[in-house]
Amino acid sequence: MPIGDASMSKILFVNQASYKTSENPLILEHRKRWIVEGLRSLQKIENHFENCDSIFMDNTVDNIDDLPEEIVNSIPKSFDLVLDSSLNQYGRINSGAGNLEMTRSLLDTIDKYDFYVHHEPRTVIRHSKMFDSFFDNPRNYFRIGSCVDSKDVSQFWTGTYFISSSDLKSFLKWANLDQMCSQSISIEYHIKTFFDTNNIAYDVTTEAGILWNDRGCNKNISV
Repeated sequence: MPIGDASMSKILFVNQASYKTSENPLILEHRKRWIVEGLRSLQKIENHFENCDSIFMDNTVDNIDDLPEEIVNSIPKSFDLVLDSSLNQYGRINSGAGNLEMTRSLLDTIDKYDFYVHHEPRTVIRHSKMFDSFFDNPRNYFRIGSCVDSKDVSQFWTGTYFISSSDLKSFLKWANLDQMCSQSISIEYHIKTFFDTNNIAYDVTTEAGILWNDRGCNKNISV
């Protein structure tokens, strides 16, 4: 199977959300609004849905009735659902470790695919260029830098990234979630370190075409 043809590559597109991270109704309303907008923005890439299988995940609820109706109605009908609050043991401490905890739960599924697309629907897709590039030529593909500085080569922005299943499985085996939590290591730094340490090839872009909301300062950032 030659890399470079999405029609010949089996691709899994996983949308990871964590809606119920608080009991504060104001925080939940804010998260709901961003998740709904993010899910609706998937319309910008829906032409690629026929070339992948798609999943919506949430690690803070256990059934669909625990999600707001607006979120449920915004999930594309073709997406499978994985709702499991037991996958939030690390996420309560380190959001990146929680991200990997969710991904590890899909290992048996990931084995069936050649590539894995990670996307967080709490972000809003501004344009489809990064997705278009990957589906035209499936490969390890990241937006370089931190969320505010694409010149920071020590990390990848991980709100959206594209990775071969074999490299993802190696990374998940290598990643130390306990260490990430105890030493406050970000997933952005951890995954970049893994690729560079193991001399694994990847392509980068300086623009993901994503609008991201910084929860800490409630500031919208174009990534």
